[in-house]
Amino acid sequence: MILYHGTTYDSCKSICRDGQLKVTSAENTHYSLEGHYKTTLGYVYLTDNPLAALDFANRRWQTTQGEGYRLLSVLEIELPDEYIEIDYEEKQIHSLTIEAKCYRFPKSINTKTILRIAYFSLSSYNACCKYIDSNNCDVIDWSSKDDKNWNNDVDGKVM
Repeated sequence: MILYHGTTYDSCKSICRDGQLKVTSAENTHYSLEGHYKTTLGYVYLTDNPLAALDFANRRWQTTQGEGYRLLSVLEIELPDEYIEIDYEEKQIHSLTIEAKCYRFPKSINTKTILRIAYFSLSSYNACCKYIDSNNCDVIDWSSKDDKNWNNDVDGKVM
């Protein structure tokens, strides 16, 4: 099954460097470990819509980096169906403005399963929301995971 994971560009570089997209732990989650927005540890979170993944990346930036200019990445990943679970918790916490299903995977994901990456450079949280609301998945500029931008900066891809 092909799914998408959204994250900050710095996290994307770490994923490349580590060779894996790690399951959530107390050290790497950006959501609370208690209360309404509590996240369940031990999973990688994904969606079936790349724009929804971009929305999650935008939220991640907001909680880790704050306001202002943001560099975001969406990873297209192919995973075996047998381990993919529907993420019912996510649908209760967030309401996406676009049609998307949320999933979780109970293992760290090897970067060999990444098919393509899209890089986004947006000026603000609202600019990202406007981009998501006014576009469809066909406008995404995908790069292969072997593209030179995988290890370098994306300054030339400003939107």
